[in-house]
Amino acid sequence: MEFDVPPLRDAVNPEKDEAIVASLDIAPSAEWLAVFDEKVEALQCELGLAGVRIDGADIRFFATAQDARRLADRINALVQDVTIELMGRG
Repeated sequence: MEFDVPPLRDAVNPEKDEAIVASLDIAPSAEWLAVFDEKVEALQCELGLAGVRIDGADIRFFATAQDARRLADRINALVQDVTIELMGRG
């Protein structure tokens, strides 16, 4: 997964700032999206107000300069967790 990171600030305004974009290799299936959404909801406290959403094959989220690395690592781990979970169902 590749991350496109705009200039980061100490405070985030989702209405004005650009989101960090994590690009998936392919657009996810409906089943993958459902599991991802469940896990994002369950991690709301950890992810804070990151505003995580999926747009096609891109995961978009917001982070401050201080939280960007932690949130990017968490999003990466979340993608792996969802994929592993669905492979186990197969």
